[in-house]
Amino acid sequence: MLFGFFLFGVLGRIASATELSDEKFHCVSFNSATNVGVFRSNMPITPDSKASILSPLSYAYDDILRLANDKGVSECNTTAFQDASGNEPLGNEPFILEISLSNSADDKNGLVASRSFWALKENFLRGRLVEMPIGVAGLVPPSRIPKFEWEKVSKGMWAVDQLPSRIDEINSISAEGYASLFSASEDVSRPLIVLVHCNAGCDRTGEMIGSYRLANDPTLTPSEMYALDVAECGRPPNAYSTHALEWFCIYNYYTSSEVGYEVDDCTAFATCEPFGDCQPAQRK
Repeated sequence: MLFGFFLFGVLGRIASATELSDEKFHCVSFNSATNVGVFRSNMPITPDSKASILSPLSYAYDDILRLANDKGVSECNTTAFQDASGNEPLGNEPFILEISLSNSADDKNGLVASRSFWALKENFLRGRLVEMPIGVAGLVPPSRIPKFEWEKVSKGMWAVDQLPSRIDEINSISAEGYASLFSASEDVSRPLIVLVHCNAGCDRTGEMIGSYRLANDPTLTPSEMYALDVAECGRPPNAYSTHALEWFCIYNYYTSSEVGYEVDDCTAFATCEPFGDCQPAQRK
C-alpha cells in the first residue's frame, strides 16, 4: 500500500456523512500523459434502498464515474473519463484511488460503506481505499508563534498529517499513472481517478487540496488558493484546516525553489474566529 494507515482521532468540524454532492465534486488537475485526474468531493456515499441499522448507506460508485466524466470535461478539459458509465468490462473502466481524510470517530457510517464496498472481491479491479486521516497541523496558528521560528516549526510539524510526503506521493501517481499502483505489466493508459475527500468536503479536503495546489503551481498566491477552496466547497475551511494551510504555505515558501508569494502572505489570506469559522481576508 502506498500510504500508511493511521489509527488517530483528529480534531475538526464534526460532520456526519451526507450524500455525495455534485456541487462539491471537482476536477483539480489532470495529467494527459498518464490519464490521471485528481478530484475532490465530500464523502462518496448515497442512501441505501436496502438500508439497515448496521448499514444505512451505500457507496456512490456510479455517481463517482458520472461526475468524473462531467467535471473532467467542464473543469479539466478532458474526455478521458467520458465513457465511464460503469458498464464496461471489469478492468476497463477508470480505476478509483479513494483517499479518505476522515476517521471513524467523526463519520463511522460513511467509512463503513466505503470499506465494505472496496472489501468485496468483485471490486478488486475497480479501485482501492486509502485512509489517511489528518487534522492536527492547524491546532496552533502561525500567529501564535514568533515569526523567526516559522521556518523551523513549519518543517517539523508534519509527523502526523504528513502533507508534504502525501502530496509527493499523489504527484508520483499522477506522473506514473495506473501502472504505478501495481506493476509495469498493467495497462498504463487506463484512466485513474484520484478522489480526495473528508466528510463535508470542505475542511480537511480544503487543507489537502489547497496545499496540493500551492505545491504544484508556483504562480498561485495563497489568496487565490483559498478562493478556490471556498468556491469549490461553498464555504471556507474551518479554523483548524485554515491554520494548517497557513503552515503549509510557510513550509512551501521555505522549501520550494519557486513560489508566487511572500511568507507574510501565508497569514494574510483569511481571518478566523478562535476554534471557529473563517472568512477570506478583504483585499486592500
